[in-house]
Amino acid sequence: MNGFKVAGGVLGLLTLSGSGGTIAYTTLPASASALPNKATENQRQSSVTKPKTKTYTFNFGTDSYKLECPEGSHPDDSLDISEQKHRKLSIYCRWEKEFGRVMYRQEKVFNWEYLNSYTATKPRCEATDAQMTNYSCVNPGKRTVTPINKRVRGYASDNWVRIS
Repeated sequence: MNGFKVAGGVLGLLTLSGSGGTIAYTTLPASASALPNKATENQRQSSVTKPKTKTYTFNFGTDSYKLECPEGSHPDDSLDISEQKHRKLSIYCRWEKEFGRVMYRQEKVFNWEYLNSYTATKPRCEATDAQMTNYSCVNPGKRTVTPINKRVRGYASDNWVRIS
């Protein structure tokens, strides 16, 4: 009795696997056998264009710092969120639309006035042209300004400016 059950199970599996192979074989198009080679994959990847960027310049006295923001983003002022203690300021590229619904407009003046937790003297940057691409900055506390190239979650680009 048990032998019949085992034989029936094996026969059923063979039948299913045979019909499955037939179905898979008949539904695949002829071009499925022609898989792309590595060379065409590399050509496709290299032909991908980089996003358009806009350059913003921040002049701190004699020093000048450039920020490359991708299309759809602009510079904004905030705390430096790349470190846990959040004791430094930053100028970074912020997306105009975050989470698909919130719109952020580019400011003419960056003064970090809304940061009540930061009690040190804050610099002030003001746009000098109508396109708001050039900013003249005053740094009364003589804070150290450093260009950073590090990916931070939430920032639109890898390059940003740290003021410590």
